[in-house]
Amino acid sequence: MNLTKEDFLIMGVKEGNISPFLTFINEYFEKYSINEENAIKYGIANILHETNNFKALVEIGGGKESYDGGTKFCGRGLPQLTHIRNYRAFRDWLKSAEGIVVDIILNPSLVATDPKLAVLAFVWFWNANGLSELARQGKFLQICAIWNTGNINNQAEKINGWADRLKKLEIVEKWIQIKMNDLM
Repeated sequence: MNLTKEDFLIMGVKEGNISPFLTFINEYFEKYSINEENAIKYGIANILHETNNFKALVEIGGGKESYDGGTKFCGRGLPQLTHIRNYRAFRDWLKSAEGIVVDIILNPSLVATDPKLAVLAFVWFWNANGLSELARQGKFLQICAIWNTGNINNQAEKINGWADRLKKLEIVEKWIQIKMNDLM
């Protein structure tokens, strides 16, 4: 499914906020098979929540010392990638899967400032955590639990921003209904 700026405008994203990412979203969602309806819905709903509609690619209040690697490895990119172990795994995946050699350990801000890396961080995170399979099963709560807490068994009350994630999902579901009607 080719996503357009008009699609994101319907979801409440400003054109200037989505424009840097759109080509990469379409390219890499297709390349890495994040193209089934639930994967698109659940992925975009979480991205909209995490980035405040593509306005914040660095975690708001990301000064938590509890991160593995400290505040240097706060949330960045579309998935709000956190912890040095995830930055390392993402860096290694970039090299092996995409042939991209970039030192995001020395310069983690690249995950937030380079739109291609921001999208690829999402793709890596989604696939590394097997979220397409959960999406096929309709398990939005479990996807959010992994995304936010790293624990598939956490309940909604432990997921940061659960109400907003549901609101974003509703917005994306309405958009997809419009999109599907337009295709018919």
